[in-house]
Amino acid sequence: MSYARDYLLSAGRKPFLGLLGGPLFPLILSAIAVIAIYRGTRLSVFYPLAVLGTLDRLLLYLSGSTPSDERDLARALAWPAASFKYIFLSAEVLLLALILLSLFKYKFGVGRSILVFVIPLAAFVVCASFGVFVVDRFVFPQQHRLEFGFVARIIGGLG
Repeated sequence: MSYARDYLLSAGRKPFLGLLGGPLFPLILSAIAVIAIYRGTRLSVFYPLAVLGTLDRLLLYLSGSTPSDERDLARALAWPAASFKYIFLSAEVLLLALILLSLFKYKFGVGRSILVFVIPLAAFVVCASFGVFVVDRFVFPQQHRLEFGFVARIIGGLG
């Protein structure tokens, strides 16, 4: 397994619940964090979790992309390919709206509200970059070459 691919040892089909876990886990984490936020529990801990859970796939969805888990889930149920994309997108937008409303509830100013989103996103970018370009590169080198070898070829062709 690497950050972007997995291979089943049984060489069988991916189980439905396994596919569902990819997009659903961040939403569950975010929903729990939103509940904790509305209860006033450790806002500095739960706001980042809520934000990251809602934005996990939101950017992919809004760019028009349908991630492979969502396509595979739809295929397993013989539903339209983008159906799970819209189900999860709706949940993410709802949770994001609840997060935004909570900022008014706690009377966060504009600057502090922006930081509620910027800090977790910046931390995510740094950690994901470390994961992909350090851990993935050195622990899963073959997979890393498959995923990012084209970038090195493109950059090499420019120089």
